Amino acid sequence: MFVDFHMHSTASDGVLTPQQLLAHARTQQVHHLSITDHDSFAAYEQRTLWDEGDIRITVGAEFSTQWSGVGIHVLAYDCDPQAPCMQDLVKHQTQARRQRALRIAERLEKQGLHGVGEWLQQRGLERYIGRPDFARYLVESQQVKNIQQAFKKYLGAGKAGDVKQSWADLETVIEAIEQSGGLAVLAHPDKYKLTNAKLKRLLMHFKQLGGRGMEVVSGRQLPDRTEYLGRLCTQFELYASTGSDFHEPGKAWCELGRQSALPSQIARMETLFKTTDED
Repeated sequence: MFVDFHMHSTASDGVLTPQQLLAHARTQQVHHLSITDHDSFAAYEQRTLWDEGDIRITVGAEFSTQWSGVGIHVLAYDCDPQAPCMQDLVKHQTQARRQRALRIAERLEKQGLHGVGEWLQQRGLERYIGRPDFARYLVESQQVKNIQQAFKKYLGAGKAGDVKQSWADLETVIEAIEQSGGLAVLAHPDKYKLTNAKLKRLLMHFKQLGGRGMEVVSGRQLPDRTEYLGRLCTQFELYASTGSDFHEPGKAWCELGRQSALPSQIARMETLFKTTDED
């Protein structure tokens, strides 16, 4: 049996609905999970309709923010989505994402790409919209050959569609998570391409602000990175979390529940998760 505390549904940029995600988790023998959509708890709005079976579910979300000019993500676990502070945070993040989507569409059309603004309006700004969605539209409208080309030419770092975001700051995100009864965890620290010294400064600041854990394992990763991140986790007295960052089936390096193993001698994040009659 496996655990997985980082995955995405159609409430953000995943391809499976929450119900389909649970069904897939069952086939993958995952017995404890958290759906962590970007800046959203929408996956949990119809939880009473889920067929949970013997799967334990911890409420979660993944919030975007910045630290020292670097975009980072913070996972929120066990928080109350209905808490006023959390609703304010989600509202802020949603509005920031909408404004960003409009700017991306405008920039892409200035690059000579057609129909982007119209597609965006048809899709609806109420739904999650990120650069992968724009990339998929460009492929479907035959303006690029594939997703990789979309990012290489238009949406990757430094390209026209690389629009910076006005996210809530790190302190605000962690404070909202804490005030809503939740636990803040630094997501996939290896993905930020920080030097070891800068990563340590981030972890120190994260801990000082009230962060409780870090994702020591994100998907399939090299054993030496897992060992190093595990040592940092222990050094900064954080709890270790693990997740696949699953978005869709068929990708072995981030398949649901199939992430690399956590080091054996380490404090695990799930030991802090609430146990209720609903689980």
